[in-house]
Amino acid sequence: MEWGGEVYSTTVGHTPHTRTQMGNGEFPDIKNSGVITRMRIHDNSPALKSPDWVYTFADEFNCYNARYVGDYVEDPEFYYGGPGRNYKCP
Repeated sequence: MEWGGEVYSTTVGHTPHTRTQMGNGEFPDIKNSGVITRMRIHDNSPALKSPDWVYTFADEFNCYNARYVGDYVEDPEFYYGGPGRNYKCP
């Protein structure tokens, strides 16, 4: 399973990076970013399951990032986004 966002640019990995935002254009933050809540997996069992093993990946982490919150919460949440070109992402 995959959850997240994607931005296409012909200049990924090269300067200047695209100004295209992901999510609402904010870096992952519990109060202000793109979010996927109530993440569930439907397999061959009759019940929906929360994901057991999750990792985040961002190939342009100074431009976009992701954050998974699954510990100590009833429902796992996945936050993602970023502004694209910024002072950290030329």
